[in-house]
Amino acid sequence: MPSDPQYLETVRAGSLDGALYLEDDLSGLPALTRGAVLTALSRAFDLAENRRPGHAQRVAHIALSVAQELHLPSRQVEEAFFGGLLHDVGMASTIFTDPDQVSSLRPMSPYGADAERDGNTTHTHIAEAVATHCIAGARTARKLGLSEGVAAAIEQHHDRWSGFHLVQQTGRERGGWVSRIVAASDRLESMIDHDVSPLLVRRRGPELISEMSGIEIDPRIAEAMDRAARQDEFWLGLYDNEMHVQLMMVDSSDALPPGDLIDMLGVVSDVVDDRGNRPRGHGRRVADLSRVIAREHGMSEGRTALVEAAALLQDLGTLGVPVSLMRKPDILTVDEMAAMQMHPTYARDIVSELPGFGAVAWWIGCHHERIDGKGYPGMLEEEEVPVEAQIIGMAEVFIALTSERSYRPAMTAEDAMEVIRGLGSTRFDHRLLPGFEMALASLDLV
Repeated sequence: MPSDPQYLETVRAGSLDGALYLEDDLSGLPALTRGAVLTALSRAFDLAENRRPGHAQRVAHIALSVAQELHLPSRQVEEAFFGGLLHDVGMASTIFTDPDQVSSLRPMSPYGADAERDGNTTHTHIAEAVATHCIAGARTARKLGLSEGVAAAIEQHHDRWSGFHLVQQTGRERGGWVSRIVAASDRLESMIDHDVSPLLVRRRGPELISEMSGIEIDPRIAEAMDRAARQDEFWLGLYDNEMHVQLMMVDSSDALPPGDLIDMLGVVSDVVDDRGNRPRGHGRRVADLSRVIAREHGMSEGRTALVEAAALLQDLGTLGVPVSLMRKPDILTVDEMAAMQMHPTYARDIVSELPGFGAVAWWIGCHHERIDGKGYPGMLEEEEVPVEAQIIGMAEVFIALTSERSYRPAMTAEDAMEVIRGLGSTRFDHRLLPGFEMALASLDLV
């Protein structure tokens, strides 16, 4: 999936086949572990950092291999996996207005202890920005229900074995096995990511590890990493296009109950809200209203739950849109609008990796389509636009109109409802309006 919007073009309907995303069972949310969900959604965090897709999954693969090579207890092996998977989740909610700051986050960049000593204000500014994303990532991990070991690994993943600690006032034990493994894995993946040829990468792997040992990473972890890197399975897994399938099976815990799964997706939605400078809870309010509209439209409880999940993830793809566009108060240029209009496609492709979420992915990909054919990204028409996608779009418009923005006051619910009525038969099927109005009434919004 491309990560640089300036090279993207709008997708046309001919390349969008809804049948690819439909599944037989739409009776409710699938049984998924926390690890399965986060494995798929980690690709969105790669977008936020403008990394090559799969960066987080590759770091998790390396961390998992090293932890197993060290024969750590199963709990720490899973913590290394989650820490690797989510080490950069804080990038999604940390705002970098200067594009150069993002590229400066690479672990091999020359910021750190020397920058602190030489008083270079640019380096210090970058270090502060990186520390912010480490702290934000740890906070998000806790909200996702992960252990303190995982949170500490995320907070400390830019620390160095030589003694440099980026986040100074943590109040927690530093340098545990999991934290050091995640830090080392991120460094190795970032270094080998620059080599195009897998064969060249494998040949240089031991050399890269040796160069970092005792300086960047713990020598004992370097030894374990070197042993892992001499095995065919390590490299085959690292370059396997189906890596995510294997990683989804690492989490040995029970599947999340439906309510817990929705809560977890709500945390992800909050991160997206932060990125887009929207009122906290915007995505959750869209999901709540979408659920009620779907129910009033006569959908089953199971299908209604899937609509709610889709609404929570509808704007996940905005993590791949430059934050300058997300927060721009003026009208977007044509090129900027084209970049913005790719966010449903990003989200659709990411969510489609979740087992049982095929239809959800399709609805997400269509939530900006219009029945008059003037929507995006596929310019679908009439019945081509799923009812579920229209419901989500309707809820999003209402919540957006009734929320205060920096450039306009909030509309009253009555005025927003009139706007949506006016969109009947152009953006939305007019037959959805009665269910929409009943939903507002049941929530005492009008």
